[in-house]
Amino acid sequence: MKKRMTETSIAIEIWLGLIILFLIYKYIDTLIIKWPLMIFTGGAFFYGILETCKQVLINNIEEASITGKIPTLKDGIRNWSKAIFFVILFLISLLLSFPDLADKYIFCRGADEGKQPVSSGCYDNGREYLTEEELK
Repeated sequence: MKKRMTETSIAIEIWLGLIILFLIYKYIDTLIIKWPLMIFTGGAFFYGILETCKQVLINNIEEASITGKIPTLKDGIRNWSKAIFFVILFLISLLLSFPDLADKYIFCRGADEGKQPVSSGCYDNGREYLTEEELK
């Protein structure tokens, strides 16, 4: 019997890959082991997800050819709006999960009295946020 692949299985694979990559990054300290392991693991997950996407596409084409049901423009708009909604929801959850990084890199607020580090990339009218002492 043929295994039925769905979009949910792709999402589960993506989350599993991201969690494993995060754990490797966080808990392996030896750089000579960490980065090759991350590259190999990321590549394995990438090609695994690519195979799953191909299988889902083949299953959808077979289902459409058997049933004769072809997706319409309305279905495409619904899918795109759902995807955009979940991307926005994901970005908001990242902002809520890591508020210190959001303050530093997105909202351009420094951790110490509003002073910005030079490398933060935050600018005000073309001038970096520096104190008067640092300008001297």
